[in-house]
Amino acid sequence: MHLRTVALCGCLIGCTSGPYAVTIRSARAPTCDASLESLATSLPHSSEYPVRIVRGRPLDGVTSSGQVPLETMGRYRYIGDIESSRARSYPSQVFASLLWMPEMHETTSSGVRALCWAQAPLRALTFGAWAVLSPTSWPCFALYGQDDELHMRELARAAFAMGANTILVKDRETELVLASKSHRIINTGARSIGAYAFIDTWAPPAAIELGDEDAARLSDVAARCWSLPASVKVVPRRKTATN
Repeated sequence: MHLRTVALCGCLIGCTSGPYAVTIRSARAPTCDASLESLATSLPHSSEYPVRIVRGRPLDGVTSSGQVPLETMGRYRYIGDIESSRARSYPSQVFASLLWMPEMHETTSSGVRALCWAQAPLRALTFGAWAVLSPTSWPCFALYGQDDELHMRELARAAFAMGANTILVKDRETELVLASKSHRIINTGARSIGAYAFIDTWAPPAAIELGDEDAARLSDVAARCWSLPASVKVVPRRKTATN
């Protein structure tokens, strides 16, 4: 079945997204990369992280390659590279959406997951016909969108986990898929987007609310892995009063 037709059918009501992954390469504490990645993926995705995203223009004092010697930098302190990428390929998401249960983005609600799991046997027994023809199955198409919004959110969250407050987007790799019947190349959007992470030393510290567990994880990693003064102040999230 044509991938574009499947995507259109799956998104008539509004499909969810497939999962993403982040890679962190720290310039100052490379032994902390795994800890920083773990922190980045554990922090809440819904928070608005105080990270400025710069795209399509340079930063003062930063070369085009982004690799500026630390001792010669002025306003911006380069602390590493980040990459946000699709955790699964677009074709694998299509086939899983048709025939069973695709992996979904962490923001997908438990209600949608339960709905999709309940219909997974029907998608398998009908060889994908149920997935395409039944409106109740359309939200279960966990496909990747053309826009870069989720990539940008993943990059901002990862930069925050590193202690950065500014990222400079550097490259975008597109995922191209060959449609079997028409033999046309389909652009499914960005497979991955990379960015350089910086601390803008001129920016005042920002504040963000986090729950106790998230704040504790951040504090632990920051104590071990952040080599520059913090660019953010964590404010404990207010607990809702109960009767």
